[in-house]
Amino acid sequence: QAEDGIRDVERSRGLGDVYKRQFLTFASTPLPAETVSFSFFQGTTSNLYQNYLGVSDMISRLGLEADKNIGSFSLFTRGDLSYVLENSDLTYYTHLVGADYLWPVGEKSALYLGLIGRGAFYRRSYSDFNYLALQGRVSFKSYLNPSSILQIDSLAEVRDYAGSIYDYFNSSVEITLDKYWPSRTTLKTGLFWGWKTYRHPFLPAAGEDYTSSSYSSLMGGLAGGSPWSYSSGMGYHHGAHGGYTGMTDYAQPGGEGADQSIQVAALSLLLAQGLGERVGLRVTATQQWNIAGENPFRTLDEYYLVENPTYDRFAWSGRIISGLLTVVAPWNIEGKIGYTVSWKNFPGIESYDLEGNPLGVEREYKRYEVEARLEKNFRRVSLYLAFLLVNNHSNDPYFDWQGYFISGGLSWNISLGRRE
Repeated sequence: QAEDGIRDVERSRGLGDVYKRQFLTFASTPLPAETVSFSFFQGTTSNLYQNYLGVSDMISRLGLEADKNIGSFSLFTRGDLSYVLENSDLTYYTHLVGADYLWPVGEKSALYLGLIGRGAFYRRSYSDFNYLALQGRVSFKSYLNPSSILQIDSLAEVRDYAGSIYDYFNSSVEITLDKYWPSRTTLKTGLFWGWKTYRHPFLPAAGEDYTSSSYSSLMGGLAGGSPWSYSSGMGYHHGAHGGYTGMTDYAQPGGEGADQSIQVAALSLLLAQGLGERVGLRVTATQQWNIAGENPFRTLDEYYLVENPTYDRFAWSGRIISGLLTVVAPWNIEGKIGYTVSWKNFPGIESYDLEGNPLGVEREYKRYEVEARLEKNFRRVSLYLAFLLVNNHSNDPYFDWQGYFISGGLSWNISLGRRE
């Protein structure tokens, strides 16, 4: 995500000296050789499944992270346990291990290489969401002049899910250009392209086995009538206690959609302005297009702070506009107030009424979000408290909802040594 306006403002001061310091920080500044970080998060929401049923719940998250730096090379690992209080079947654990390398190229540029392995593990009811992933990233950053930065990021990832119809491969490229002025103004433009292909976007043919435990549950539901009433998950959809419903309505092998790929492209713009020494204003806009393909799922679900394979950046097209006001209050307490409006439609996803009958229109929504956040950073500990209010209007009545999210947390960083 784009940096906060107040930090963008700080970059525009003393451009010549800042330019040198920034690049040294990027490429070669000595950092702690070993760092251990502990984090704790507590959140409550009035709408865990982000639909009209308004299921309330609490989520606790514990995280532990460690890294080791040797020159420009580093190793790192992180584990996160997210516990959902009432709907505990959504509780899950993620872990990643990775390595990266920073390679200076001349005096004004650097190349970043990273490789990450990641896994997510849910309880039995959502075991189809379990996955192992391998991700590679290559980034290039160059100072075109003391007030301009060019950055190119490329990423490729492959995921294998327990529910194999979710398996995918994706790749993306993003190019950004930052420009800073002595007036404390920052302009950032970006161009994004991404491609995603589902490796098994179909249900198996008759007589074949399916690797997912939920397949038999789904087939039992179809045999009994309503596909909205049976699934391995414990969530809700269209009035039934059926969990996630991406398991339905796939093409058979060799049929239409059996080789499912999606391409998206996006343009982004960020404008940040310093208003005095302690106030920054940031406005961002993103326009995204679906340029090829569509989702193989019958429906898409969003969860609060719980990732699921049916919803990501490739699922929608539309635009997002947001504004953020950042204020550094006395005692260096940072306060933020933001407002976001988004218009999204979901290619290939049909809207349904609350009885599960198709409405004959593509699902779309308009969402309003108001957020507020307080943050205080100490030498080793950071604290924050945040509030988010959401009003989501959709032509699918199941996803027409309002809700709030309140969260607070801390992180504690321990440095064990200097870079070797």
